[in-house]
Amino acid sequence: MRIEATLENREQHHAVAVATEGAVHELAIAPHQGCRGSSGNGGELLCLALTTCYCNDIYREAKAHSIQVIRVEVNASAEFGGQGEPAKSLAYRARGWKSDSK
Repeated sequence: MRIEATLENREQHHAVAVATEGAVHELAIAPHQGCRGSSGNGGELLCLALTTCYCNDIYREAKAHSIQVIRVEVNASAEFGGQGEPAKSLAYRARGWKSDSK
């Protein structure tokens, strides 16, 4: 499976797209105000990637076990030191609701 991400940035323009096997999905992420770059940072996007992964996993596994999930909430957090330092901790919490849940 081929997965890609593309980014184009210039003054007052920021375009982001992801694709799996050629199926492209554009993401709305604004340009950084006052300078070039993205308004979203890598740590935020890393947490978004984790939440998206767990969300899709819950729905996929529920379907495989004939469970109808109607709602999913996932929260991911990371702690970073100074600029350019790797994450010191990553944590997530995922919750899903079945169709008969209140």
